[in-house]
Amino acid sequence: MEDITVPMSLLVELKLGPSLYCYLYTIKKGVPFECVEPSVRRNMDTYLQQNGWVVLLPNAPRLTPKAEDMLADAANKLPKPNVKAPASYTLVNDWINDWRELWPAKQKSGGRRVRGDKQGVTKKMIAFLSIYPKTTKEEIFEATKQYLHEKRQVDWKMISCADYFISKNGTSLLAGAVEEVLENGTNYTESSGADSVWFTSA
Repeated sequence: MEDITVPMSLLVELKLGPSLYCYLYTIKKGVPFECVEPSVRRNMDTYLQQNGWVVLLPNAPRLTPKAEDMLADAANKLPKPNVKAPASYTLVNDWINDWRELWPAKQKSGGRRVRGDKQGVTKKMIAFLSIYPKTTKEEIFEATKQYLHEKRQVDWKMISCADYFISKNGTSLLAGAVEEVLENGTNYTESSGADSVWFTSA
């Protein structure tokens, strides 16, 4: 059975106990209410019918319009969970410039600016998120900062360009970096200055 969030302020106003609310909720969802003994549930049925919440039918109780309206009102009043949205649920264009600015502005690799061009980087990031839809924007930024921190320690030797970091020839350094950070965390230190909006400690 799923967890049920109880809107206590509304129940106090309605003088309806949490157990009765949960019972009404399970009736609406069409799932068994197995939290009480059958004799107790019969008493709950009687109380709810007397107070206009249900109509008792031969097979199962049915919610009244009053109960349907109350449950809808309760759903609207419950706080929405603060879930970190995957990056694929946000517009890449909203943050891709911030991500590119993590990369050193003057550094080149193979004659190319490591930041890459916005259009190419955006296209590859959108493709990346279609393959890894659960990856969050925060994870992408943390993994990128850790990668750049490590490259700065060796004077940017063998640094990948931003677009190649996302993917190249079917391989994604970014995916590997995200996995590494999720498993082991980061050790970079944010500061200001240098040729980027942040730089790593030596």
